[in-house]
Amino acid sequence: GTTVLQRRSHPEVLELQVNLSFALFWLTPRLGRFMDENPGVQLNMATSVWHEERPHHPASMQIVFGLGKQEGINGRRLTRDSIFPVCTPKVAKQIKSLDDLPKQRLFDLPGTAQSWGAWLKAHPEGGTMAAPTVHRASTWALSVEWAQRGLGVALAHETIANDLLATGQLVRPFDFSIPLKEAYYLIAPEGTRTRHASKVFKEWLLREMAVFVG
Repeated sequence: GTTVLQRRSHPEVLELQVNLSFALFWLTPRLGRFMDENPGVQLNMATSVWHEERPHHPASMQIVFGLGKQEGINGRRLTRDSIFPVCTPKVAKQIKSLDDLPKQRLFDLPGTAQSWGAWLKAHPEGGTMAAPTVHRASTWALSVEWAQRGLGVALAHETIANDLLATGQLVRPFDFSIPLKEAYYLIAPEGTRTRHASKVFKEWLLREMAVFVG
């Protein structure tokens, strides 16, 4: 498929509809490798946050975030993440114990199945803590950016945080985590006009994801 695409005088268009946080934190840092391997593919990417924001007409391929009720039927699960707090190293120095956490600004999303209350309830020392005040953003692109700016502590998961943790931009003030109920799913509708481009992208994506999850 890659050889066919490279020989074409006109690029084949690959339409992608991708969850915004996945596109920003996971896909973008790796996208150059796909472009280098597939110069015959023209990429058109649109981003969304929640299901209601996705277009009614199907894209060639979609990467969506959800509980798997519909996504799992039509697509392939890509991730199995956990939830944990992240912040800058400077903020982390101010957090000596769990009791210091409510003294910080806490960030998360309004539409996820689990938030700070679930993480604290599961923590061995957090079950009796009062519900904290949480500042909410519609996407991790915002809440994690707030954490990167040193404004407080955000809840995150491996897919969006691991690259930032690896570079030291963010750290985990606590080792404790809980399984994330949602996951990212790859959905490739049948009968698309860009089937060759979709095929090479799917193959590349699954290879990259296999390396990422180890």
